[in-house]
Parts: sequence; C-alpha cells; structure tokens
Amino acid sequence: MTEPDRALVQRLVAEEIRRLVADTIESPRCLAAQRLAERLQAAYPNCGMTADEIAAEIVTAAIGARVPVEIGRSSQSKR
Repeated sequence: MTEPDRALVQRLVAEEIRRLVADTIESPRCLAAQRLAERLQAAYPNCGMTADEIAAEIVTAAIGARVPVEIGRSSQSKR
C-alpha cells in the first residue's frame, strides 16, 4: 500500500472514531474502546495502526468529548 493510500485509510479510521463519539453524545452510553478498536482494525487492516493504538485514539476522543469510555485489554493480550 502506498503512503497516500495509508494516509487515506488512517483518515477513514479517524472519521469513524469521530462518528462513534458523536453517536455516543447523541445516545448516551459507554464506549467500549478496545472492542470497537478491534472491529475498526479488522475493517481497516492496512491502516498501519494496531487495535491498541486505535483504542488509545478512541479513549482520547471520548475523554475530550466527556463521553464515558470503557478501557479494556486487547483480546490478544497475554494475561
């Protein structure tokens, strides 16, 4: 994947995160950051970000918008 393509995919991921946070503001609930990050990483596997990095972005956006967020561990993490 070329760098411009990767940048486009990363922008799509960022837009999806913004949409998730906006939807949560409209319909109050708690965002499950890790679960949503794993779904986004599966949907955009060539985004150049791990599920944990996407989860961190979700947490940052949710905190900035004062949206409740559940911080979990990756299902691929060793316990």
